[in-house]
Amino acid sequence: MLNRPLILTCIFACLLIVSINGCGADSEDQTAEPVNSPPIVRKLILPDEFAPEETIELQIVAHDPDNDPLSYTWHVTAGKLDSTTASTVKWTTPSNVRSVTITVRVNDRPDSAITRSKTVTYVPERLPDRQMESIIPGKQAAGIKLGDPFDTVKAIYGKQDDPIDQSGFFAYWDDNIGLSGFVNNDNTVRSLFIRRPNKSKTPGGIGIGNSLKQVEDEFGPAEEIGIPNNAHWYRNRGISFDYDANSRVERIHIFTPIPAAPAKAAPLLKQEQWQQAVKDFSLYQRRHRKTNTFSR
Repeated sequence: MLNRPLILTCIFACLLIVSINGCGADSEDQTAEPVNSPPIVRKLILPDEFAPEETIELQIVAHDPDNDPLSYTWHVTAGKLDSTTASTVKWTTPSNVRSVTITVRVNDRPDSAITRSKTVTYVPERLPDRQMESIIPGKQAAGIKLGDPFDTVKAIYGKQDDPIDQSGFFAYWDDNIGLSGFVNNDNTVRSLFIRRPNKSKTPGGIGIGNSLKQVEDEFGPAEEIGIPNNAHWYRNRGISFDYDANSRVERIHIFTPIPAAPAKAAPLLKQEQWQQAVKDFSLYQRRHRKTNTFSR
């Protein structure tokens, strides 16, 4: 005969054990630290390129799946930030570097973060077409100013066709450009040469293809002729013209103005400037002959 009290006692004991074990599991689950989810970046707004000394807004949009508060840390390798800890900051770009790396770090906990970075490249401030195609005697031509770093030339026109040699000569033989020149030892532009098909023109509208008479209508008679090869020099203005057999402008030379004609009594610096301008012109012509591009 079954012992009913004993059976009930056993059943009660089993239920009690199960209940105790179950409570213990729940207690363990409640005290375990939940797994942290890292922040998620929804949008990162950064430029691809920059011009010198401009202000650009940088922004990151992120959220945390666990609703943890987020903190931000920005860093740039050059330039200045108005803040390093906001989600949106303003960056003042540098004027003397070719690329900058922008980095932003997003934290939801001290030991949990995600990082995003991007390298952006320098481009010179884009000039309006009227300035890109203008000649200012003694100052600039084709968007390039005397004294500009050669990096500015490359940023506008790309890499030059031949390495710069000891004389400082550079050239773009591309028929769509028509630009050559010389740089100083510090790699700043010393002089510029314009040839066909370059469309740069002086304030009076003189460019490649204009006549000798048209040049003289704007500039007057040349201050010097024939140094070298029938070039017409306007030393005080910082410009010279080379003509073809039909007395049409074939090349234009832009150089630093020389206020007075060189003479024995003239300061040594002015004599050196004049000699350098003539030397650049002669070297330029030899480069054209050597490369069989003199007629370009």
